[in-house]
Amino acid sequence: MQPVSPLTPEVPRKGSRTWWTALHGSARGLAIASLARRADAPVLVITADNQTAYRLEAELEFFLDDGVGILRFPDWETLPYDLFSPHQDIVSERLETVARLPS
Repeated sequence: MQPVSPLTPEVPRKGSRTWWTALHGSARGLAIASLARRADAPVLVITADNQTAYRLEAELEFFLDDGVGILRFPDWETLPYDLFSPHQDIVSERLETVARLPS
């Protein structure tokens, strides 16, 4: 893995990883949007928590055209030892994302 410029990232080879350092504010969203516009395959972004994911999704919607779709795969929001199931809206959103991945 080698660091790349966040404003003009090269599309990585299949199966490789890309990372940026010292991105502040919404620069991360701009870098990912720039990469997604030029990639001919889906771009997977993993965040630390739901709050970061929702903020990044808002930034990507701002920077990307309507032609680029964003699929969210939310956290279960339950712990392994909880005696209740995740909320049905979360389960539905996860199933919808999995169903849309092939297209």
